[in-house]
Amino acid sequence: MTKKAKVITIADTNSGSTKSTTAVNVVAFTASSGLKTLLLDFDLEQPTSCSYFPLQNEVPFSVYEF
Repeated sequence: MTKKAKVITIADTNSGSTKSTTAVNVVAFTASSGLKTLLLDFDLEQPTSCSYFPLQNEVPFSVYEF
């Protein structure tokens, strides 16, 4: 049986509207529930999602460079 991935999008045009904080809270909840979870932060001006979690590995480029 194949499971379909669920996509949750959090978007707003205003800066400082707690998009990253909301996304991190949703990701932390789903991951702690045992679900495989992936967080993509496409905020090109202030990507702050990575500051919430200690990262062991980081990619050499961001979405901006690609």
